[in-house]
Amino acid sequence: MKTAVAALEAAHQKTAPLAEAMFAAEAKATEARSTHSDLLLRQSSLTARMDAATRINALIAAQAAEQSAQQNVASRQAAVIAATQSVNEGQTAVKSMEQALQQAVTAQTAAAEADQVAAANAAKAAQIHNLLTQATGSLTQAAAAGTELVPAPLAESLQSRLTAAAGTSDTLTAVAAKSAQAMAAADATLVKARENLTAAQAELERRKTASTAAEADVAAAQQQFSQAVTAADTAAEPIPADLAGRFALSPLKPLSPEQLCWTVFRVTTVYDRYVAAEEAELSKTVPLTEELRQDPAAMAVRAAQLEQRAWDKLKGNLGSYVSMYGGAPGQPQTDFYASPDQALFTANGGAINSWVAPAGGNSAERIIKATDPRVAAEELYLGVLTRMPTEDEVNEVTAFLAARPDRSLAAQELVWGLLSSAEFRFNH
Repeated sequence: MKTAVAALEAAHQKTAPLAEAMFAAEAKATEARSTHSDLLLRQSSLTARMDAATRINALIAAQAAEQSAQQNVASRQAAVIAATQSVNEGQTAVKSMEQALQQAVTAQTAAAEADQVAAANAAKAAQIHNLLTQATGSLTQAAAAGTELVPAPLAESLQSRLTAAAGTSDTLTAVAAKSAQAMAAADATLVKARENLTAAQAELERRKTASTAAEADVAAAQQQFSQAVTAADTAAEPIPADLAGRFALSPLKPLSPEQLCWTVFRVTTVYDRYVAAEEAELSKTVPLTEELRQDPAAMAVRAAQLEQRAWDKLKGNLGSYVSMYGGAPGQPQTDFYASPDQALFTANGGAINSWVAPAGGNSAERIIKATDPRVAAEELYLGVLTRMPTEDEVNEVTAFLAARPDRSLAAQELVWGLLSSAEFRFNH
């Protein structure tokens, strides 16, 4: 027996280093597997983040392209307006050139008629002058020959007529020369008017072509803008779901009717006031002793009792919200829809108007007490939407309060406005 035990111990001693080595190797392998699994998880997370970053960058680029396309549309539309104005100006210029051409034609016709009359008059005067000259020459020759065929008075009369005819002929010749010059000027004006009209018509056609091209550019730019909008929408579509799936972003969803009702109770302090009233009522029958205060379990039970008692008093309002904001029987209860009945319920519901009245340190009461408009705006938005207001919202609240003499009513309207907003109705 001893020999067997000794042999067993000897064998154990020989195998002990091997077992320790095996256990050490197993520990290292386990650590390696854990490290490998952790690295794989980190790699997967990093890959998901990189994919999300890539999609976000693609969205940013798509939105930039959309903005650029929108600016291009505006620029092209401005070019169309300018081109249309240019065409109108060109049409006005063509009409002006047409009028000038008509005037030049009229003037040239009148000048031609005057030139014809003047030339005819000058020819007749020259003809008369020639005849008188011939007659006077004949008389002179007869007188030189000593032949007195014509009495002296008649000869003198002929000579006087010849002199007058010479003057008339010279005058009419000068008039004819001036008429010829006027005719030449009218011809030149007519040629110039025709050239101006041809040039104006060519310019008008060029402007019409440019206007047509500008309108085509607008159509192309609008198509590019439409494509850019589609691309931006496509790029943005998977991002919210992707971020929500990695808990980086909460999906936008409407509050259920029950959630909406109880949220209204909380932001208007209606719930807190009911709990306080139930606390006062419960303290009459079960006073809160120091021993109870030191017992966490007892305090938890008491808090649950107060919450139950307040809920029992307020739960009657749930029916109105469920009937107004819930789906019809048999319809999906998670879908969002808005209806005129909901708007009328919010606008005319007497209960809502009473809940937003200043009381219990609610937002309306804090707005009334705030002397600084900025503080009033912060009380409003922190109290109802649990966020700070933007500068624009601060300015709107300031202007709203300044324009209304009844500050209490103004405060209630401000609170009511946020309770009626889409931001309040949605969980985001």
